[in-house]
Amino acid sequence: MVHTLITYLPYSRLFEVKKYFLENVSRVNPSRALIYIDDVFTEDQLSFVLKSIPEGVVVKSGFWGNRSACFLQILMDLRNDGTPDTLVVDSDNILDKEFTLIDEKMLSKGFDFYTVMNWESSKTHLIKRSIKLDQIEIHGEKRDVFGYRLTGFWKGPFFLGPKQAVRVTQRFLQKLNPQILKEVYDAVQSLDPLLRNMVSDETPLAITFYYSGVKITPWVICSRHFYNQSRRILSRAHTRRLMRSTAYVEFARRLIKWRYKRMLWFYLRYKVTQLGHSIPVLFGDL
Repeated sequence: MVHTLITYLPYSRLFEVKKYFLENVSRVNPSRALIYIDDVFTEDQLSFVLKSIPEGVVVKSGFWGNRSACFLQILMDLRNDGTPDTLVVDSDNILDKEFTLIDEKMLSKGFDFYTVMNWESSKTHLIKRSIKLDQIEIHGEKRDVFGYRLTGFWKGPFFLGPKQAVRVTQRFLQKLNPQILKEVYDAVQSLDPLLRNMVSDETPLAITFYYSGVKITPWVICSRHFYNQSRRILSRAHTRRLMRSTAYVEFARRLIKWRYKRMLWFYLRYKVTQLGHSIPVLFGDL
């Protein structure tokens, strides 16, 4: 049973609480519903947030400036306060009505951590990097449980895998090394604010989990993703990719140390990509 259901979102997407999150609260029926809201830095904003959120939903606000640090903060808070069972769901997803049955089956098979993929992405490259771990049965229908490898060679040297929702127990949270959590969090927050959101949150999470002894992300298909149309990709592809690779280079630079041996390859991989996109940008990325 999920004790605490959490979503996290920036102030600009506050409308998604009523549009999607409350439906998840209804379907999961947790003991506590909690929202982390980013980009809140004035009392006026906080006052508006508290008036907008339905009674009974707990609000934690901050100014992390990116999804990665916000999610890492959630993990640190959950680990420290001893929350028994938690599900963190993306703000623009609605879980399947069968989620509670799926969760019961997953826990009974010993999965103290797993993630959720949305049905719309079920035929993506994420499948290719996954292996079949198990199978569960819901209302007579068999559903596969996959495992995503956190490390790759060139494409996604560190990547968590599907992450529309992340299910963790306190037993799993205690496996996470608190020093690694803090160092990865600090590495993200040390980036220039313009670069922080260029680092997908699946990467810092994968690094944290990998160096805490987790090598595989178990996952199931169990949500619908309602894409935010404001995040359409614009032109000037090389400029965008140059900025993204620069963000990863600077992030990796702060974690190159003996403890994180694989971060040297991570750094070199994105340094090569950074240099590769610099040339077309130099001559005009139209």
